Amino acid sequence: MKVKSTFHVSARDHVLVFFLACIVKDCFGQLLSKSSPSKLDGQLDEYLCTFCGTAKTDFLDKYCNQNFLTYGRCCLNPSNVTIGIDLGNCSLTNVPKLSHIEDISWLNFAFNPNLNCNKDNSTTTFKGFQNLQMIILPSKCRSCPGGNGLWRYHNRMISFNNCTGQMNNCQVLNRTCPTHSHCVSNGPGFYECLCSSGYNEYRCLIMNGMPLVLTLCAIAGASFVIIVPIWFLIRRRKKINRSGYVVIE
Repeated sequence: MKVKSTFHVSARDHVLVFFLACIVKDCFGQLLSKSSPSKLDGQLDEYLCTFCGTAKTDFLDKYCNQNFLTYGRCCLNPSNVTIGIDLGNCSLTNVPKLSHIEDISWLNFAFNPNLNCNKDNSTTTFKGFQNLQMIILPSKCRSCPGGNGLWRYHNRMISFNNCTGQMNNCQVLNRTCPTHSHCVSNGPGFYECLCSSGYNEYRCLIMNGMPLVLTLCAIAGASFVIIVPIWFLIRRRKKINRSGYVVIE
């Protein structure tokens, strides 16, 4: 006599298996994220770091602190933030988009003879790069971003143009800002006016804590000015007789 064996999985077992799978997946996901530099906080551009090769260059050896990490052509500080990129000799024709790594300290674009040095292409690219302290350009790029006068040291050699020490744009260009605001450098050739402590809104004319009160008063005043005349006009144009009908004069 053959006995047919059956194996029954209850709903509770299904739930248990599901939770175990989630736990395992989460653990492996954390391990992979810790071991992969591409899973950082958004300050690492994997394409920029690897499209020109992953071998460590002499430039990285010289300028990337020995306590820092290297990933391809990028130099990362202990917080995994990109502080430098070596894009030398990478056959570049245009400065790549760098707006997502504005905390960067140095860049190397040397030995890219076909790089477009047009002012609109090279200068505006570095808006917001307040921490940029060194950029090395091909020798054909005669001017530093924002102009040579905004760098403490600029030296144009046969093979490259070295721009070091970004200066304070507000002081060098003698920029002024409206009352209750102050000037802050915002990259080579750029600046912005920030409201001083305690002020905000348009041209920093409103003190903190006041906008809500002023807004409510303005709304109430405007409503009064609009509604009261309309109410008087309506009363003058309407007359209600005893029968309940409205007579329009």
